[in-house]
Amino acid sequence: MIPRQPFWVGWRGLKWKILSDGNSSKPVQININPIDAISRWQVNSQSYGMRILSSFLLFYLCFGLFDAKAVDRFVTSEFPPYGFSENGAVSGIIPEIVEAVGRQLGHPIPVEIVPWKRAQALVETSEGTVAAGPLVRTCDREFRYTWLSALPEISGDFVLLARDERLLALADKDFKKLRVSLIQGTAFKADVEAAGFETIIEVETEVQSAKMLALGRTDLWASPRVVAERIYAELGHDTSDLYVATTLRNDVMFLVTSKAIDEVSLAEWRAAISKIRKDGTLNRIVSKYQSGPIIDRLVKRPDC
Repeated sequence: MIPRQPFWVGWRGLKWKILSDGNSSKPVQININPIDAISRWQVNSQSYGMRILSSFLLFYLCFGLFDAKAVDRFVTSEFPPYGFSENGAVSGIIPEIVEAVGRQLGHPIPVEIVPWKRAQALVETSEGTVAAGPLVRTCDREFRYTWLSALPEISGDFVLLARDERLLALADKDFKKLRVSLIQGTAFKADVEAAGFETIIEVETEVQSAKMLALGRTDLWASPRVVAERIYAELGHDTSDLYVATTLRNDVMFLVTSKAIDEVSLAEWRAAISKIRKDGTLNRIVSKYQSGPIIDRLVKRPDC
């Protein structure tokens, strides 16, 4: 009987020692470049049987391990306090939550600020390696994403803000003719349309909407309340100038990734969120950026 020979297989800087019944005493090494692993490989062995075994192992590495989809990148947009850029760094509730999840998973997950419409497109085309948030859950989005985690700790009030209190006294038919500014790519456009508003101005950032409202270039600003409060104050305006014309939505926020994520990675991510929720990390992060509402002058209109 041919004695079992140990040999080493290297992949991505790792090595596994495998026992083989091959007749070669030389070490066997499989060099896999992630870029051309499928098209090129080299086995240093004189054994035909060893070549067959190595080919099988290479096939498994390329099509088995590489097939696992895990989140290694997170994208969000300029939604302070949810997420924002500050002195070249990304800060906010969502980036800090993702950082805490990365610590639980044992590897960092970089967070990028990109336009919101692009962030959603990146998730859908990422094959499960890119996640995004925060999003509200809607019928249109339900089957487009894997819903990683619910974050009920985050304020989800979506409101229409007015700066000119005279607009609030308008008859309903005239009120619905007012211009409404909102960020493109959000689920809130459907809410504004359903409320009967005819003139909707879509912009790329919430800052644009805030500036437009301050300059009188829009009559109403549709935005999450906590986002509007922070942006308006950071632009040097007094939040006491604002009125909540109506609350269009109050929903739980979610983090999402694509449908291609594998079940193991999904379970690990959800377990990490559960851990930082139980140990108090999640609440500590949210409390740093979010307090009670500042813009509390809600002017209710009859639903008739």
